[in-house]
Amino acid sequence: MPLAGVVAGWSPAAIAQLPTLDPPELRCQQATINQATDFLDASLSARQTCLQAQLDGKLPATVNCLASTGRDSGDPATDTRLRSDETQLAQSIAGNCTGVNFAALGFPGTCPDPDGGAFDALNQANCLITKINETLALVLPIEYAPLPIGFGELRDRDRTCQEDFATKAGRLLFREFRGRATCISRQFEGRADPTADCRAEMSRDVPATGDPQTDSDVLAAHKKVLTGVAESCSGIDLSDLGAPNMCPHPAGSVFGLAQLVECLFETHHPEAFRLLDVVTPWGSTCGNGIVDSPPEQCDDGDQTFNRGEACTADCRATMCGDSDGNRVVNITDSLMVLRSAIGVFPCAAQVCDVNGDGKENSSDGLILLRRSVGQTVSTNCPR
Repeated sequence: MPLAGVVAGWSPAAIAQLPTLDPPELRCQQATINQATDFLDASLSARQTCLQAQLDGKLPATVNCLASTGRDSGDPATDTRLRSDETQLAQSIAGNCTGVNFAALGFPGTCPDPDGGAFDALNQANCLITKINETLALVLPIEYAPLPIGFGELRDRDRTCQEDFATKAGRLLFREFRGRATCISRQFEGRADPTADCRAEMSRDVPATGDPQTDSDVLAAHKKVLTGVAESCSGIDLSDLGAPNMCPHPAGSVFGLAQLVECLFETHHPEAFRLLDVVTPWGSTCGNGIVDSPPEQCDDGDQTFNRGEACTADCRATMCGDSDGNRVVNITDSLMVLRSAIGVFPCAAQVCDVNGDGKENSSDGLILLRRSVGQTVSTNCPR
């Protein structure tokens, strides 16, 4: 993981030509961007408030602040906020996008279309809610280490540090997404150079989008997490906050503030691009067969996912053992690996060769079975 300067593998994305839209399509595109931005901001705030309340001892650790909908977190206040935000998004999309030809906007893109019919406003609203909640379920556990049952309150200085770096990381994600999405909106409105590449990034310090306002917004977003944490966390033992948690930690090294800041940036920054691909799929490079960074980890030439594939619809690397791509390894995945071992289920080695011995067999299935029942086991799929 690079620590400073130009980040290896980052390069400007290919400039996407703005599609020619009729007034209803343009209204829907703008509503999609605006509602996704508002919902990301509101859902991020609600879930961080919930997680912070757990750290402050105001909510029990049994509350699920990352629940996939606003119905089952276990905290009525959080559920009420999330339900209200979901309703507002759904109503706005219905009002602005019903009857629109979504294919002209590039949809479904990486959005699922579960009913199998024409992609419509209901599919669009559900996709935005689902994708944003999935993103937050990925990044928020990096900000907040899991709390054991019966966990007490943090010391004041630890709480201040935790709240500060979590807030900054969350604002990085939000502000980068908002800045780049606003760039595209202004292009449609004729207020930004239509040849600017709102997705471009030469380096962490040089966005090079071709639009000065966007470059300024992106740099401000980056600096939000890259500066200031040292002051609030100086002298704090990060292990008291669960560090390194989900962050890389090479053996024999000390996990300090520099490593924490780098981890927060490297995990939150790419997610802004993934959400941008959701709301403006016509400009996405995911599916072109080339790994474009950020945010792609892989690209198998399409935006679909079949069980057992090593690359998901949104160009993430499928997690080792996660044969159905739902980001959870369970007993179903164990069964699919066993089916792969006897040749009735095609599965990439990066997914089903769980022990990394060069073949899929019953040993791989057993490892996943043990993991699915809560045992601590390691996985080592080839990459």
